[in-house]
Amino acid sequence: MAALGPTKEIPRQSAWHECCYLPAMRSTRRGSSAFTLFLAAASVGFSLLWMPSPARACSPIRNDPHVLEASSDAVPPGAVTATVESVSLAEDEGPDDGDCSSTSRVVLRVSSSDDQTPDLELGYQLTSIRGDALGVPTLPVRATDGEVHLSWVSSGEERIDAVVGVQAVDLAGNMGPMQEVSITGEAPAGCSISPRSGFGSSAGPLVALALLAFRRRARLQRRP
Repeated sequence: MAALGPTKEIPRQSAWHECCYLPAMRSTRRGSSAFTLFLAAASVGFSLLWMPSPARACSPIRNDPHVLEASSDAVPPGAVTATVESVSLAEDEGPDDGDCSSTSRVVLRVSSSDDQTPDLELGYQLTSIRGDALGVPTLPVRATDGEVHLSWVSSGEERIDAVVGVQAVDLAGNMGPMQEVSITGEAPAGCSISPRSGFGSSAGPLVALALLAFRRRARLQRRP
């Protein structure tokens, strides 16, 4: 049997190596991993923070057209009762991008009666008499739940002042006496044109969750 050659003794690690060097290396690796996780979380959070907010799909309420019927009726409807229900000026200046932020609105509450046409089938002819046009329709329209809606793309106005005439129209096309309505309104104090895009609405919670995950991971890594 061949004799074994001299064996090489593996030197033992020094006390300094065991007590200081190895823990320091582990701590460095842990710190590097935690820092990498933090950078990843921050990158995701800030990328979401700067994502444009999705536009709110929206369309103003449209008035239904008033459709006439063949009739021998020659008696016009009675006087109209018309009041301003609400005035809402747009936050932004046009053009309209589909989210209604540049659409101003006026809601009129109207009512009348006729000898033959049911109240719900009456139409209303609106006429711009003075001041801003306010998107007044040129043809008679039907009221929806007693309301006639006016809407237009804002040109940046901060105040409106107009007079609109309202007449009831029966199914035969007869128009009653005109009722004038004064419409005024102002933009809210301190209102300014808002940006169309900006911070994502969900970015804040997502950034917070990412940072919470980073802190939890760091605590686990610090445990022996």
